[in-house]
Amino acid sequence: MNAPLTIYIHNNWSFTHSLSHLSAHIGRIQGLIIVDSSYNNESNNLTTFLDQTFPALRTLEDRSTVKGHVGDPLAWRLVPSRCRRLHHLSLGGLLSLKVLPNAIFPSLRTLQLKNDTNPCFTLPQFIQFLSRHPYLQELSLIQYSPNAEDLQTTLDFPTTIKRFTFIDSASYVKTFLSSFKLIPSDVNLSITHQQSLSDHNIATNDFITCILPDSPSHVLQTVSRVTSVEFTGRPGHHYSIIGRTQPHNTITLIELTSYVTPPGQGTALNPLNDLARFFCGAPVTELRLEGHMMDALFPPEEWMAFLDAFPLLAHVSIEPTKIGEGYRDARTGLFKALFVSDAAGGARWPHLRRFTLACGDMVGSDEKFFHGRLPRFLTIRSEQGAKVSELHFLYKHEVLAPEEGNAMVAWTIENTLWSRLVDHIRIDFVSQCCEMSKLDSGRAFFSVDIS
Repeated sequence: MNAPLTIYIHNNWSFTHSLSHLSAHIGRIQGLIIVDSSYNNESNNLTTFLDQTFPALRTLEDRSTVKGHVGDPLAWRLVPSRCRRLHHLSLGGLLSLKVLPNAIFPSLRTLQLKNDTNPCFTLPQFIQFLSRHPYLQELSLIQYSPNAEDLQTTLDFPTTIKRFTFIDSASYVKTFLSSFKLIPSDVNLSITHQQSLSDHNIATNDFITCILPDSPSHVLQTVSRVTSVEFTGRPGHHYSIIGRTQPHNTITLIELTSYVTPPGQGTALNPLNDLARFFCGAPVTELRLEGHMMDALFPPEEWMAFLDAFPLLAHVSIEPTKIGEGYRDARTGLFKALFVSDAAGGARWPHLRRFTLACGDMVGSDEKFFHGRLPRFLTIRSEQGAKVSELHFLYKHEVLAPEEGNAMVAWTIENTLWSRLVDHIRIDFVSQCCEMSKLDSGRAFFSVDIS
């Protein structure tokens, strides 16, 4: 049998009894995954095995947590000539990074480097190294920080790279990005702020200022071409800002920290302000707010400033809004902002006519919304000459009782306001754990369309 093999190496695996058998099939090995390893009696056998030529090797991935360096028994010196067909390379735990400056992997497609804040490269040397790989398309740097100090000129970003993932401290992220003339719009870019000791004085609401170049749209070309923006939050874990261009490129900023401001410390997070600052001037037509944003602020004046920043906005989606005491309802501030007319009494933001809104029980936790705020909002928009063209409800419930779904559908159909004030209504009854972005996967219990 000549089927390809993927070998997973663990620190408790005995090479003494397996080495000769594996070596006999070395031409079949396409994947080497080092899960974990440390110095033990098998170290020399492991090194002997890795020092062979792997003619079919496509993937070499180091998942270990042991940080090796040249001289350690398991700090294996990777020799490109022994794996010339290598497509995917991940280094940074067991495997030595010191071998890279003079190495060229002619078939390399993806490269991940991690856990080295003092690598052998300066940043110009690192970019030169990357540029010697004509097929390299994906690059991930995870707390891997080539020296970017004392640069005499800005650098050219490698033209082959189309996906770049970057995780590091705020100070290094800003320095790294500011070192380039331009990062083109065809690069899918993900930037994550991994807090370090030097970042302890950075407030959550200073996140964008602290990690981005002073003129982000001049360096990050994607920023000025974004048409859809999104804020996603997970309390105690992260929040992210995402911009999407047509047809498919993205730029993502992620803050790996709790965004719930401790009592008496700083100010609460302002997603609308962050989005407006970062993507100001972009032709944005869609906004999505996702996540439980207990500490986020959504007052009408912030909504108005956001809408003024993006006059072409046509669709706002708010999901999920948690109803009840202690939560801020982003829908209320939006409605109050849209009540404001222009000087002639018309709609101040006439393009905005599509809304996707999470909702609760119409006869319980969300009764005021359905019987008060929503009808008034629809009436005013119609009077302003900006009749709502599409209203999409996301009715989320852990277990949907049939009578609840039937009551909402019946009320929607029978209420004469809808036929007069909205062109099209869609109701999706979805699981509480279903994210809006996954609705196309058929996660809804059922859906109702009313025209």
